[in-house]
Amino acid sequence: MKRIALLSLALMLSALAHAHAKPDGKEVKEVIDFFYNGQKEGVVLAEMKLCEDVYTKGAEKNECMVELSANALKEGDAATVWMMFMVPNDVKPQTIMLQLNHGEMTMSVERAEIKSAVRYRTWRQIKLDRPGEWKLKVFHDKGDTVELMKELTFKVAKSETQ
Repeated sequence: MKRIALLSLALMLSALAHAHAKPDGKEVKEVIDFFYNGQKEGVVLAEMKLCEDVYTKGAEKNECMVELSANALKEGDAATVWMMFMVPNDVKPQTIMLQLNHGEMTMSVERAEIKSAVRYRTWRQIKLDRPGEWKLKVFHDKGDTVELMKELTFKVAKSETQ
């Protein structure tokens, strides 16, 4: 009971800190139930975005500094792929894979291990060294299967200096 009260308080404070509307009781209950009983359902990718960088200290620690527009990227830019997950309580660490494609070519695949948390944030830097269409894919590696969680497509413009 004490854990549920603390989780509820944390959710409400987080909502207030980020100026979101207060969730109703049903929404809060669904989140709490999932966190404590959703072990079979697994990881949820709550949000993914391209950022300039991530805060490493202060009140905004682990948050995206400035979200980048998918239409304003140029060849040679560096970007940070920022992701926020909910990982149910009492599950072993889960493996997430981030695949970066340029056209049909896979440029990189990175793995991250994420642990039980209401709000687990992780990020990876990417280098956009070619103009054209890029695609980011986030997968959950479940061991015997791999589930596509989200896909983000964006274009990188040719640099004017090259």
